[in-house]
Amino acid sequence: MYCPKCGFQNEDSSVFCVNCGKQLSNNSKPESIINNADNYITNLPPIISELKKIDSYDLNINNMQNNLKWRKNQYKSTSLSFIIALLVTLFIVTPIVFIFIRSNSAILFDEANEKRLGYTSGKPDPYLYFDEYEDYKNDIETARTTSSLFFTFIIDILAFIILSLALLLINRDSNSRNKEMIEKLETDLSKEIEKKNVVIKQLSPVIHILPPNYRYALAADYIYNCFLNNRAYTIQEAVNLYEEQLHRWKIENTQEMMLTLQRQQNSDINTMKIFTGITAAASVATAFNTRK
Repeated sequence: MYCPKCGFQNEDSSVFCVNCGKQLSNNSKPESIINNADNYITNLPPIISELKKIDSYDLNINNMQNNLKWRKNQYKSTSLSFIIALLVTLFIVTPIVFIFIRSNSAILFDEANEKRLGYTSGKPDPYLYFDEYEDYKNDIETARTTSSLFFTFIIDILAFIILSLALLLINRDSNSRNKEMIEKLETDLSKEIEKKNVVIKQLSPVIHILPPNYRYALAADYIYNCFLNNRAYTIQEAVNLYEEQLHRWKIENTQEMMLTLQRQQNSDINTMKIFTGITAAASVATAFNTRK
């Protein structure tokens, strides 16, 4: 028999609690209190079962809401496609295309540039006409750069158009699929909320036997076990025992967090010691080599 005051387990024949001295005799309990405990033992199991369903629905609803929020943030605007296409064109396509064209400009443009600049008789002899050859080199170099920039600009425009169209198509397909997922999630969320409301409506005639702050599965299950194991005979006693258990759980969680933090600090200290030892050994070795 469990003591209703301290929870200590005593012999079934005990009249007083060995731990705190509280009277344990069932005969000392009024008949109304005993019947009240029996009422909770009888009515709580189906309530607990339904409360567990509500907890499950709440978990599903929370997951769906988070997924729905994430999906809505995944919508990609049209302007984003143009921005990405522009950045790719400027910082990736342009350098690659310009370097390629400029490195092959002698093959691609020199003949056309010579005709355009009036060098119809070919290159001047560098040994006989030094000044003319220098002018020729400068003119050709300028013409190569200008031609490379012009064709790079043309290719950039084409690349920007192609990239923009491709990204627009990808975004439209992505947004379309995302919209379908959002609609499906909203439908499933509505169904889940409706299921939860049905269970709440079914519980409304009997849920009043639990205090408002304890109408969830964990609390109801603990209170039921208090009545079942004769640890409590009234709802107030059961609630007090549950609050004490909650306090113990909080203390245990705090202690576990402190132990974890202490282990991490000890690990950091050990790592620092090892690093300090290695540094000291390296310093000694350096000093020894210097003396040599």
